[in-house]
Amino acid sequence: MLMGGVPAAYALGLWLGSMGLGAARWVLPLLLAAPAIHGLWRYLGEGRRLEAVRLMLGWALALVLFGPLAMAVAPEAAEAAVFQGGSYNDEMMAWLATGEGAEGDIRLFLPIHLQRLVLFVPLALVSGGALGLLMGAVMLNFMDFFVASYAAVSSGVPAALAWFPWALCRVAAFVILGVVCAEPLVRRLGKVTAPLQPGRRRLLYVAGGLLVADVVLKAALAPMWGRFLAGFLN
Repeated sequence: MLMGGVPAAYALGLWLGSMGLGAARWVLPLLLAAPAIHGLWRYLGEGRRLEAVRLMLGWALALVLFGPLAMAVAPEAAEAAVFQGGSYNDEMMAWLATGEGAEGDIRLFLPIHLQRLVLFVPLALVSGGALGLLMGAVMLNFMDFFVASYAAVSSGVPAALAWFPWALCRVAAFVILGVVCAEPLVRRLGKVTAPLQPGRRRLLYVAGGLLVADVVLKAALAPMWGRFLAGFLN
């Protein structure tokens, strides 16, 4: 259901966008997050924390793969359906063209990362991970929109390189945090039918390590990576 639900959600969400419906920007993340929420609660309810992490990583990977493909096929519909897609893409394209912007400056991007983390954790805690997954779908969508847009205006380099390795570290960290933050409410609601597997602290360490890797890799590689990608713009 999860793997089939992602392409189906993109098809329906982008169709709504092509119809000019402003609600598509909210419907698309909801469609993407719904099967993931169901899977997360089911796996945690069965005490299968590690399987829940793997499932959510698979969900995020599906968005990373299917999102740019769907948006490349229907770019105008994607612009209408992806929340902040156009503004994020403009910001990233300006950074590629000039080398100036938050992406390549730790003094600018670190506060943004911290703000999103501070918002994500409480949202995931109070909703059993549901709002965290919804926020994740929104962020993955506008990042996918940039990848699809870069593919349309570049040649000679795989557009997949526009999915930066540090961004993938951040995605994985948020996924793991989302699973861990979902547990308290799932327990409180009495949906846990079996003892949860050990390893919660270890997962927090892994998530923390990935967040640090995100910042370090971005600070070290973003300027060079941006110049590389800019060289292939048409």
